[in-house]
Amino acid sequence: MSKSSYVPALTWLRGLAAFVVVVSHAIRTVEGPWSVSTEGLPAFFTQKLWFARLFDLGSFGVCLFFALSGFTLYLSNRSALQRWADVPAFYLKRVARIWPAFMVSLLVYTVFAKVLWPYYWVEPEGWMQGNFRLPETAGGVMNYVLLMFDISGPAGYFVGPYWSLPIEFHYYLLMAPVVILMARCGSWRWLCPVAAGSALLYAGMTLPVPIADTSLLTMSLSFFLGVALADLHQRQWLPVLKNQFAVWGLVLAAFGMVTGIWQGLLPWEWMTPAFTGCAIVMIYAFLNIRQKTESGPLTRLLGRYGTYSYSIYLYHMLSFGAIALGASLLEIQLDESLFWPVFLLGVTSSYGLAYLSYRWVEVPSIDFGRRLAQRVAR
Repeated sequence: MSKSSYVPALTWLRGLAAFVVVVSHAIRTVEGPWSVSTEGLPAFFTQKLWFARLFDLGSFGVCLFFALSGFTLYLSNRSALQRWADVPAFYLKRVARIWPAFMVSLLVYTVFAKVLWPYYWVEPEGWMQGNFRLPETAGGVMNYVLLMFDISGPAGYFVGPYWSLPIEFHYYLLMAPVVILMARCGSWRWLCPVAAGSALLYAGMTLPVPIADTSLLTMSLSFFLGVALADLHQRQWLPVLKNQFAVWGLVLAAFGMVTGIWQGLLPWEWMTPAFTGCAIVMIYAFLNIRQKTESGPLTRLLGRYGTYSYSIYLYHMLSFGAIALGASLLEIQLDESLFWPVFLLGVTSSYGLAYLSYRWVEVPSIDFGRRLAQRVAR
């Protein structure tokens, strides 16, 4: 396998992670009291939208995002993060990568919530009403601006998907000392992120840690296992799967397990270890995918979707919120019979918004952060 820090297949996988998040929120947009909740395999296939519900894996998509971030960040920053003096430049690049686009989306959602969302009304209330709420205090707003609301709260404001953004940002902060320690641990350095993630997971599951969202701790292993996997990949210690049937067998097995758990077909208690393990299995499998069809239409689409995935994550709720608002004003009940129009309109409009955000916000801020980091590193 190549030691390159860029692996096209992982961009496709990032696109798939963003896609399942969008599918999940499209389903939530049209759900109501008419929705069916059952357990057991035969009952699952009696549900409306059972095919779409196979991809109702938003929580796993976030776990996969964390693992992919750990993997790709380690590959792209390992050589530049060897000493404590390298940390400020690394942090500057990470802030420039995530914060400007987040701030623009925060302003957009504030305007939407203040100006347009008051016209939304539907009875009975559902999942959508939990979005587009603004913090009631200036301190609450500042906790969002500073990406601190996973630690200090308040949680649940602006839009639901925001919950994972401060968590990932804090993983960036934790990653720097772990990578520096890895540089001093020789051949067994991959155990450092495994130990760090395991310790955080243990603390989150057993200790009364006084933070607003313990997901920061309980999902940390996915990020740090991604770092460990990247180190093994970079040193070519991972076995190569040449048989593509075996590769896709791993993908389907992981997909089947996370779907089975989320739909209640497998024990719910398996979720945390299974989601973490399946995210790592997915990355390993995609590292072994033959890339002869990189220029094909599907891979080009997945590549773009993966490239824009951060902005898609930021703005897809704006698309679904606008759809819900329009339906409310036109007195159209959004139920499961309208899933496909809602889904297709949400996917296409959020893709367009993401392109604009990537082109005009993400790329300039990434370039600025890179230049600033180079100055600091001199």
